[in-house]
Amino acid sequence: MNCPKCESDQYMKDGFVGGRQRYQCKICTYRYTVSLKSTAKPKEVKRQAYQMYLEGLGMRAISRVLNVNHVSVQNWIKAHQQEVEIGNQMVLGE
Repeated sequence: MNCPKCESDQYMKDGFVGGRQRYQCKICTYRYTVSLKSTAKPKEVKRQAYQMYLEGLGMRAISRVLNVNHVSVQNWIKAHQQEVEIGNQMVLGE
């Protein structure tokens, strides 16, 4: 388990938040939790939603198929598009 900010493997326990163990990095003092919330959807479901969007399905249709809220689908697609834009900017050197 590494720090999500600096990738250091030096950490200490830092209490509980919402019933989940919290950790603090000894290098950058960043506080984080490791386990996903039980309501979090796996990356594969998000990827599947984006693929359906590219195939032309609407947000509400995707939400019905995947049994998630349509706003979540919108947020996933928006986040994925921003990642793609950032990746394109890095490749182009802008």
